Amino acid sequence: MEWSLPNPAPHGNWERTPNVYRGPYEFSAPEAGEKDFLPQYLKLPTDRDPVPAPLPAGH
Repeated sequence: MEWSLPNPAPHGNWERTPNVYRGPYEFSAPEAGEKDFLPQYLKLPTDRDPVPAPLPAGH
């Protein structure tokens, strides 16, 4: 995901927490089409919206 940032990275890296739809290394995936890989942050029509994880107690 760090490759999706501009160089130099802005303060705090991202303006908001990015959504992740798959693992970091999805090479030769059939869904990639003509690309060789699928980035973690690319949402496909078949991907579900991420579910936020609950914060630990006391936060």
